[in-house]
Amino acid sequence: MIGNNQKQQGGDASINVQARNINFGLTYDDVKGIFLDLFHANFIKLSHEAAETALFRATELVDQYLSTLAVRAPEALESSNDPDMQYSLFMAQKEYARTGDKELADILVDILVDRAKLKERNLLRLVLNESLQVAPKLTIAQLDTLSIIFLLKYTMNNDLLNPSNLKQYLVDFIAPFIDKLTKEISCYQHLEYTACASISSGSTYLFNIFNNNYSGLFCKGFSIDKYESISDKLSKKFIMPCFHNNTLWQINVMNEKEIDNLNIDAEFISQVKALQRSNYMNYAELKEYLIELEPKMEILFDVWENSMIANTSLTSVGIAIAHANIRRKTNKDMNLSIWIK
Repeated sequence: MIGNNQKQQGGDASINVQARNINFGLTYDDVKGIFLDLFHANFIKLSHEAAETALFRATELVDQYLSTLAVRAPEALESSNDPDMQYSLFMAQKEYARTGDKELADILVDILVDRAKLKERNLLRLVLNESLQVAPKLTIAQLDTLSIIFLLKYTMNNDLLNPSNLKQYLVDFIAPFIDKLTKEISCYQHLEYTACASISSGSTYLFNIFNNNYSGLFCKGFSIDKYESISDKLSKKFIMPCFHNNTLWQINVMNEKEIDNLNIDAEFISQVKALQRSNYMNYAELKEYLIELEPKMEILFDVWENSMIANTSLTSVGIAIAHANIRRKTNKDMNLSIWIK
C-alpha cells in the first residue's frame, strides 16, 4: 500500500513525476493541482517576477487544456494518472511558460488533448509526444507551411461537388495558411532539421494536385455528339451539364478515378476518360480560375513555383503538427489516425 508521503528528490536533469492518490473520484480541480505541483517541482528557479509570469502562463495552459478536454474528450481525464501524460503536459507547460505565445499554446493544447485519449503505447502516441517538443521550435510561418503541404499533398476533400464548394474550400481551408508562406530556403531547411519534413529533388506541381483530385471541376465541356460518337449504348446518366458552359457536357465525376466506378463497359472506359481529359483547363486557365475564386491563390502559386515547398514532404511529426495547426485555424476536426497508424 502506498502512503501519502510522496516526497521526491531529483538531480538537475531529472523530472519528478508523481501520481498522487487520484485513482478514484478524479476531478478537474484535482488534475489542475497535480499539474501545477509538477510544474513547481521541476521548472527552473527564476527571479521573483519571472517566476510569477512563468507560473501564470503554466496555469493558463492547464486551464485551457482542461476546458478543451472537457469538450472534446472528458473521458480522457483519467489519463492524468499516467506518468507519461504528466511528463507530456509538463513539457508543454515549460515551453509556454518560456514564450507566452498564445498560438503556440493553442497548438500544444490541441496535441495534448489528442495525446490524452491514447491509452496504449503506439506510434500515434509516440508521434504526439515528440510533436509537443518540436512545435515550440517552429515559427507561425513554418506551421502554416506544414499545414498547406498537408492539406494539398495528403488530403482530398470529397465534398467539392461544384465550383461553389471549391470556392468555399479555398476560402476556409487554404487561404488562412497563405499569408505567411515564404520562399526563403531557410524555412524548409529548418523544417527538415526539426524532423518535420524532408526535401527531395522531385516536385509535386500545384496544377497536378488540383487536376488529379478535382478534375471534374476544371472540365470545359464537350458536345453531345462527341459523347455519342463513342457508343450509342452509353447512357446519358453518366453526363451532366458542364459547370463552365451549360451548352456543353461533362462526365459526372469528381476525378478520372471515379470513371472506373461507373457502370460503363470496360471497352469504353478509356475512351470516356480520353474525352473528359481532352477538355480540361490547361495550366494557365486553371491558375486564373483558382485566383478568380480566391485571390490569395496567386501568392500560393508564386511560392509553390519559386521555393522548395513543391519538393517538401512531411514526416509523421510534421503531419501531427500540421493537423493541430489546421484545427486551430479552421475548427475542422479530422481523425489524425487516418495518416498515423
